[in-house]
Amino acid sequence: MHWVSLKLTLFFVLKMNCGMIVLGDKMKNIKDHIIYVILIALFGQVYFHPFSSDFRFSLSVIFLIIILFYAERVDPLLLSATAGFMIVMIRSLPLLFQSSGFELSEMLILHGPAFVYYLVFGVLFRLFKIRQRVKKNYYNIALIIVVDSLSNIVELLLRERSITMEFDLMILAIVLVALLRTILISVLVYALEINKIKNQKEKFKDLIFINAGLNSEIFYLEKSTIDIEHAMEISYKLYEEIKDEKIKERALELSKNIHEIKKDYKRVIDGINYNIEKSLRYQMDFEELINIIKENSKKQVFQSGKKIKISFKNKNNFIVHHYYSLITVINNLIINAIDAIEDQGQIVCSEFSDEENVYIKIEDNGIGIPKEDIDVIFQPGFTTKFNKETGEMSSGIGLIHVKNIVENVFEGEISVRSTVDKKTAFLIKIKKYKMEE
Repeated sequence: MHWVSLKLTLFFVLKMNCGMIVLGDKMKNIKDHIIYVILIALFGQVYFHPFSSDFRFSLSVIFLIIILFYAERVDPLLLSATAGFMIVMIRSLPLLFQSSGFELSEMLILHGPAFVYYLVFGVLFRLFKIRQRVKKNYYNIALIIVVDSLSNIVELLLRERSITMEFDLMILAIVLVALLRTILISVLVYALEINKIKNQKEKFKDLIFINAGLNSEIFYLEKSTIDIEHAMEISYKLYEEIKDEKIKERALELSKNIHEIKKDYKRVIDGINYNIEKSLRYQMDFEELINIIKENSKKQVFQSGKKIKISFKNKNNFIVHHYYSLITVINNLIINAIDAIEDQGQIVCSEFSDEENVYIKIEDNGIGIPKEDIDVIFQPGFTTKFNKETGEMSSGIGLIHVKNIVENVFEGEISVRSTVDKKTAFLIKIKKYKMEE
């Protein structure tokens, strides 16, 4: 009975939570809908009278269409109808303050046709499936001319008695205004799409660097796995050599625990690798890779507050399979170059090749590396960086990490030449076939 009541309680709690989530979504949709209606109604007060009558063209339609394109949860008919009703109510407010009093029939004659316009517009927008058609082919946006024109013609027919202009000229004016509104909407939608693509590219670049960072950490996790394996072997040998049964049992337990740690490490590595491979594409060309690094380098320079000019000179374009690793290498060396420049200077990242190899050189005119440090800069723990405020030293894994990637991932070579207070140049040499392998 206890388990049954517990299961029922859990069932009702989960059901209530699901209900609350659905209710929350509905409330958000209602709130958004009200905001859209108010904004459309306000834009509806910006208009002009083309035929010296109560017939008018307003900006509200442009705003309505933009919302219908981008707010996919919004029903076109419902939004058009409620927006039309709100516009009619706002335009009818002056009638309340007339000395002769408020007449419902007068409101319907003056502003009722405007509501019909929005109602017909919503029906046609949904009937022609404008939103879906424009998504499939941007040129289908021209259908808005038809929907806008037909809706205005219906409104015009309802106001026919109050209009003195020839009907043919009025139809022509309606089509021309619909064309102008559609052109304006096309420009706005195009601008929004360009901005959307730009934001997506920025997010893609950020994702590249996040994944490159994860890829770098995997390298150390894999190295740690080897160290753990070695520690497990030593602990098991101790277990075999120890004669004391109590200590022997502890040595075996230690060996088992180390083995479990190794399995956990492998799970983490496999999980990160799976997500990295799933999130982005298989390979990247070198030119695109350099463009991504270029954008990131500009951010790094800006954050440093230094006056540094960074230039990139690549002569060739080729496919890079392990692009995460190459991004990590180049980016790490550029960050080091930025750190090596005190106030202002120059960094040059260049690429060139011969018949067999690709060479990437990162040069800076910073403080340089003392001669006695050249032979030890690629050793674990070496660093000249420290926090001036806290005195805390850097972890010193940057250059050793770069060297490990160049040698182990690309089977390449890295060398450095430096003159104190003049320049430093790191040269990476990688076989061409290893770039694409």
